[in-house]
Amino acid sequence: MGANQRRPALAGQAVQLTGNQHLAQRLVELTMWTIIEQDKPQIELPVIDEALELESSARPTRPGRELSARRILGTTLSLLAALCLLLAIPVQLLLFRPQLLAAYPAFYDWLETTCIDRCPFQLPTRVDPETFEISGLDYREHPFLADTALLEFSFQNRDSYAQPMPDVVVRFSSMSGDLLVSDQLPASDYLDTDSEPAPLQPGEVASARIEFTEPGSNAVNYDIQFVKPASLPRAIQP
Repeated sequence: MGANQRRPALAGQAVQLTGNQHLAQRLVELTMWTIIEQDKPQIELPVIDEALELESSARPTRPGRELSARRILGTTLSLLAALCLLLAIPVQLLLFRPQLLAAYPAFYDWLETTCIDRCPFQLPTRVDPETFEISGLDYREHPFLADTALLEFSFQNRDSYAQPMPDVVVRFSSMSGDLLVSDQLPASDYLDTDSEPAPLQPGEVASARIEFTEPGSNAVNYDIQFVKPASLPRAIQP
């Protein structure tokens, strides 16, 4: 009876020992895993600063800045050289070929008012024959001379500047358009004056009278044209 009562107690001790052993084994395993985890090397992940990388990549390096500065300097010098060449062209024309600049009214007015007393050249005469306007044209037989025709007309300077008297070219042609007679007359041949004719002022009207031998019955058409005076070789036409 007493022996049977001790067996349950021993069984309970055995169960308790078995539970303690299991707990101890579990503690040993946890300790080993902890040691293993501590022994593992920790891998540090790199921290990427995107803003810093973008700023550093956008900012040029020192060689890049030097190359950019050289390009800017080269472009600036090229533009200055081209500008100097462009300015040299009108200066050379002004010194050596002023008549080319004077052919333009704006340049001529500037030369006449500003540079004429200071520049070492003579300003060429400005002539524009197309600005003379004919009026009152009359062609008839001469009332006193036989076999002579008389041509009378008036013309006005329609330009804004005074011009020397132009030469007059008279042409006669046949019905089919063939040229029969052509002659160029200076101002002294068609103006009623013995002195050198004065320039025709803007808006001023002059009268012309031309006497010439009758060109014949075939000369049914005639034409009058103003041209620059042959006595002014330096005359220019704008």
